[in-house]
Amino acid sequence: MKLIVAAMLSVMCLVFTGCARGACGGEFEDIQWKLNSYGTPGSLQSVQGNANITLNFESKEKQINGSGGCNSYFGSYSIISNCELRITGLGATERACLDAMLMQQEQNYFNILQDAESLQVEGEELHISGSSGVLVFTR
Repeated sequence: MKLIVAAMLSVMCLVFTGCARGACGGEFEDIQWKLNSYGTPGSLQSVQGNANITLNFESKEKQINGSGGCNSYFGSYSIISNCELRITGLGATERACLDAMLMQQEQNYFNILQDAESLQVEGEELHISGSSGVLVFTR
């Protein structure tokens, strides 16, 4: 009987929520991720300069936040079945970087993040992909 109940709960989790925690290769929520590289598949660029670009998925409120390297940012996220990621309401502070290269890097990051379509955890890495490119983070 307990086995049947556990199986039914597992099926309900998959059907109704997509089981975001753990279903995409591993845990990704409530962890601070640091961007290592970004760009298009086959031509990823390493993060330049001393930029500390971070991403946090806050599971309770379904909010994201972090640093783009120059500005703090925030938004909302949802996980749809099959690890499809949707980010909405992306906003950021409006401080200018003194370094034009860091400012461009931050803008490229925000563009890819805004167009995110999927996420996957592979070991200690988080991969976010979309029509504008790929983001690769580590814990």
